[in-house]
Parts: sequence; structure tokens; C-alpha cells
Amino acid sequence: MNSIAPAISTQADEDKPAAVRAAEAIAEAEMAAAEQAKALLAAQEMALRAASAQAYAEEAAREAAEAEEAAMREALQEFPTISFAEHLRQAEESKAPPGAFTAPGAAPDAGSMADKVRQIRAELLIDPSLSMAATIAEANEQMGLVAQGPLLSQVEELLAVMGLNR
Repeated sequence: MNSIAPAISTQADEDKPAAVRAAEAIAEAEMAAAEQAKALLAAQEMALRAASAQAYAEEAAREAAEAEEAAMREALQEFPTISFAEHLRQAEESKAPPGAFTAPGAAPDAGSMADKVRQIRAELLIDPSLSMAATIAEANEQMGLVAQGPLLSQVEELLAVMGLNR
């Protein structure tokens, strides 16, 4: 009896002695077990092939990485290398002298307004979280000055009174 086809009971099967039917059932079970063992072997073979393919891919990736590293080492040997100290010395030598980029006849930069306000804050110990306008108002109050004109002129006046103008 085939295990795939539906089991159809016929008169001939019923007439067989129980021992014969049992022997046939055992034979069918053994065939099914053999098919199962074959399928298991095929699955194991596929797993081995997959593991082998993965090992091959890993080996190829390792070889590619080694080849790339060797190529980089070779490329680096083609270029001269200098020490870090030599690099710093060369960078220092290549710096432009002070004032090299100032326009002829231009006044030296006295700093930005923000720099000037920071200087006033530091000298008068004013809270650095205050805005520029609030800082100048506080500085005017501390120095006993009357706020006149735009903020920049007030900053310049404060610096002059404090003796900090550059």
C-alpha cells in the first residue's frame, strides 16, 4: 500500500490474515522512515553547502581586505611622510605675518562690539546672561554715566571712561 495514496479498504485486504497486514504496515513504515532519513540527509547536505558557501565568502572577504590593506601600504610608501613635529613647523612657517591682510592705511581692528561688551562685563562683574543692551545699561549705571546715543557709542564711551580703549 502506497503511503501517499488514500488507504482504501477492499475485501481482499480484509481477507488477509492479521500477520500479513501487520507485515505490510511495518514495511510501509520502514519505507516512510527511509524516505524521512533521505530527506534529513538532503537537508544536512544543504546545510553543509550553505556553511561551506559562507566560509568561502568570509575567506574571500578576508583576502580582499588583506589585498586592500597591502595596496594602501604600497600607496603610502610612494609618498614621503613627515613627523607631526615637522608638519607643525611647516605650518608655522607658512603662516602669514601679522597684519599681512590689512588694507594699507586701515586702522587696526579694535574688536567686535560683542568682544567689547564681554570686556566690560568682565571688568565690572556684570552677569554674562544679560543681553548686550542690559549689560550696557548696567555698566552705565555702575559708572554713573547717562545713556546717550546709539549702543556702540555708549560702549566706546564706557571703554574710554574705564581706560580700556585699545
